[in-house]
Amino acid sequence: MVAPQSSTSSTSSAKTSGSARSTSKSKCTDKTLPRVFAVALHDVDNNKYQDSRNAGISWYVFFSVLLASLSAVNIGWTCGVLNIGKSSICDFEGTDAGGSDFPERILFTTNTWMLAIGVMAVGGFLGALLSGWISDNMGRRNTLVINNCLFMAGSVLLGTATTSVHFILGRFVSGVGCGIASAVVCMYVGEIAPIRRRGFFGAFFQLAVVLGIMGAQVASMFLTGHPEWRILVAIPGAISLIQVMFLPFRVESPVYLIKTHQVNEARHALLKLRRGYDVSAEWQDCIDALDEARETIPTAIRQPTKNSSKHADGCEVNESEATIKDAHTGGCKDTQVHKASLWRTVRGMTKDDLRHLFIACVSLMALQQLSGINGIIFYSNSIFLGLFDNAQPIIARWACVGVTASAVPAVLLCMVCFTGMVVASVLIFVGMFFGKGLIVVVMLYIYYFLFNLGVGTIPWLYLAELVPGYALGGVMAMACAVNWLFSFAVGFVFPMVQWYLAQYQFLLFAGFSLIGVVFVMLFAPESGNKSVMEVVAKHRGPMHIVTRRRDSGARMF
Repeated sequence: MVAPQSSTSSTSSAKTSGSARSTSKSKCTDKTLPRVFAVALHDVDNNKYQDSRNAGISWYVFFSVLLASLSAVNIGWTCGVLNIGKSSICDFEGTDAGGSDFPERILFTTNTWMLAIGVMAVGGFLGALLSGWISDNMGRRNTLVINNCLFMAGSVLLGTATTSVHFILGRFVSGVGCGIASAVVCMYVGEIAPIRRRGFFGAFFQLAVVLGIMGAQVASMFLTGHPEWRILVAIPGAISLIQVMFLPFRVESPVYLIKTHQVNEARHALLKLRRGYDVSAEWQDCIDALDEARETIPTAIRQPTKNSSKHADGCEVNESEATIKDAHTGGCKDTQVHKASLWRTVRGMTKDDLRHLFIACVSLMALQQLSGINGIIFYSNSIFLGLFDNAQPIIARWACVGVTASAVPAVLLCMVCFTGMVVASVLIFVGMFFGKGLIVVVMLYIYYFLFNLGVGTIPWLYLAELVPGYALGGVMAMACAVNWLFSFAVGFVFPMVQWYLAQYQFLLFAGFSLIGVVFVMLFAPESGNKSVMEVVAKHRGPMHIVTRRRDSGARMF
């Protein structure tokens, strides 16, 4: 693009006018690129503007991530609202008097209540499968905005439920919204965050989920009567209204806009996200994440200008509507955009063989749930009631809130580790075996803390750091679908595990956590402070053991 000129520009800049361009080197291609400045009225005749890949935390990005993370708050609220609120909602004995349009409590059996808890994850599985296709066609931001319709519909169904079927349907609809949001929030945040701050902004998703769970549990302590519990389950609809009001005023993901050939819009979005920085190299990194041949990219994308230009063969190109062109025909023939389907990604038939990265992402999502964390989220109240005597429910409820609150500092630290979860699981078993309730409580706190310190947070932000934009939608959809599938399995099976294994139940989860330790050490790539294409270049191909190096920015589980 033509560098913006001000009235104070130097004489040399004025002479060259629109044809002169500063240059920089692309980190991935080592080609000379036009410089693009995120400034409007400055003299750009010097190098005082830093590379946007080294950008820090800006208020615009911060509030964009914050608004997107409201969907994650809804996920947490929907997951945690039934843990403590069970006694206010359920009538297992049919003692509630009828004759009211909205009964004080809803008649459930034990099995239908388990279904009401688990069906949310079934909806999440379906929503996650659809999320890639929807976000690739509608955009990341727009998908989040429209997805609020599902949260609001689910809230209305839950708040007005009169039967167990009505209530279960509301949970399912809310679950579909949760599944879509779980994938798209991570994609959107990963694509708008600066490279060196992806870890910080990526942790917002898990932090928002934890705050949603904790908020639901605290609210459940007070909204216990009728119709208070109906307000409790309908709160995600109110949160969705806030997002609908403000998120449309934030920019769309530049990666998505480039992927759909909306180059002018992509440039505008990137400049707004990185105001005050030179975005030339980051722009090229975004281009390199597409599925076109690498060698055509430096000459194929024309930086948008106000005027058209002609190639040597006389073919006119309107640079204000820049698109991807075929370098071998002088840039005048449109190149077929080769979309990377999920099936081609799994088979390693994309431009970059992503099989190792795909398996690493999906496996981490599965291991996250197999650690048994949903057993704590859904059933910690019943665990504590068994420890403290059913006559002291208030202690059990506050213990649940305390377990969830322990996750907040963990997400903020967000560094380590699967290994500590193995130790904590074993100590929980020891406490249960010997009837030491205090040990169990303390170890559950530590277990949940360690989960959110590493495996609870990192897989969600990890995917956007490993997978290039052309395949991100499909891979994220499959990884999140697997996460929700195992979430359903653990949530539905956990009561039976409690019944059959009793105090040995956490030894099972300790085993899965140990498998996670081995998997991470052998197969999980390091992504800290690297562009996506740098990670892809190092780890393309089938599954292989990752060479460990002590990189300062490496993520550790």
